[in-house]
Amino acid sequence: GRAVALKKWQESSDGFSEIKGAFDSTSRFARVSKLIVGLAGRKAYVRFQAVTGDAMGMNMITKGVNEATEANQRRIHRRGVAERFRQLLCRQEGLGDELD
Repeated sequence: GRAVALKKWQESSDGFSEIKGAFDSTSRFARVSKLIVGLAGRKAYVRFQAVTGDAMGMNMITKGVNEATEANQRRIHRRGVAERFRQLLCRQEGLGDELD
């Protein structure tokens, strides 16, 4: 399902780069170094491993995780809109699975 797709994407180099970019954009010091995605049923739980240099960093980590999560939500929304548009085109044109 979607949780497995999320796990695969976030563990890919493109997915990690996108999430890392969003996380790292929130601070000069906080840097995500690793994502660990666990699955439990239909849910995915993402653990961020990050460094903050000499700073304490709890606020930096929270801001980074929030931005990375929002970036992921925007990506999922764009993908959902594109898929619904593709389905609408297929229905209107009677193409079925020919666009795959």
